[in-house]
Amino acid sequence: MKKYMKRSISALLATTFVCTNCIAASGIDMRRFKSYDEDDMVSVFVSVEGQPVLAGENAAEMGTDYLSTQQAQNEAAALEEKQADAQGYIESFYPDLETTNSYTELVNGFACDVPQELVDDIEECPQVAAVHETQLYTIPKLINADEMGSTDVYKETTGLYGDGETVAVIDTELDITHDMFSAID
Repeated sequence: MKKYMKRSISALLATTFVCTNCIAASGIDMRRFKSYDEDDMVSVFVSVEGQPVLAGENAAEMGTDYLSTQQAQNEAAALEEKQADAQGYIESFYPDLETTNSYTELVNGFACDVPQELVDDIEECPQVAAVHETQLYTIPKLINADEMGSTDVYKETTGLYGDGETVAVIDTELDITHDMFSAID
């Protein structure tokens, strides 16, 4: 019986060793077979190589009217193809990839949820310029400082001081030829 057990264990170990080496030699990416928990996932924006449609010279001259031109549509199609290539690369080791949004006009890339441990692998994709982890911000319930008694009470109660916050204002300039300004003449 001992002899039989030793042979069985030896055969099992040899088979395991051979199978492991065969899988490694075959180039099968074992990451494809790993399952991930929700806790492993992060939301990312994958920035793809190539400038967005509205970053070109013609777009600078024409503004958003450029988006309706055939050239802009061709550029968007080319960017979408690059994004599809990048997504295919990611799907080669993470077949459960689902993109939530795709962008070509102001930025070139797509948003998705991926396992944290695969972010470095995604950055190695030739079509990927960068991977940025995204964060979800919620707007707090706003309260008028006067309603609370003073600004200091407001700050202490809400915990909102404004320190370290960045606010962006995107201005498309003033169109003085707009009908709204006709009374100013």
